[in-house]
Amino acid sequence: MKKVNHYLVVVYGDIEPEIFPCISVEERDRAAVQHKRTNGDDDGIFKLDVVNGCPEMTTYSNKFFWDALGEN
Repeated sequence: MKKVNHYLVVVYGDIEPEIFPCISVEERDRAAVQHKRTNGDDDGIFKLDVVNGCPEMTTYSNKFFWDALGEN
């Protein structure tokens, strides 16, 4: 059985990273949108899944944030 842990990674000012555990993909996406809404474009925001102990990091697309923030 595949075990997946979800995290949100925020890199403040694209310099200082912090990792936030999330219960689900939906919770992570909501946290990413809230961070972007509150803090603007200065920070890098990434998805991190740890699948059976192996990290897989991906980016959020601009379209994701445009749609979520109603900027399309």
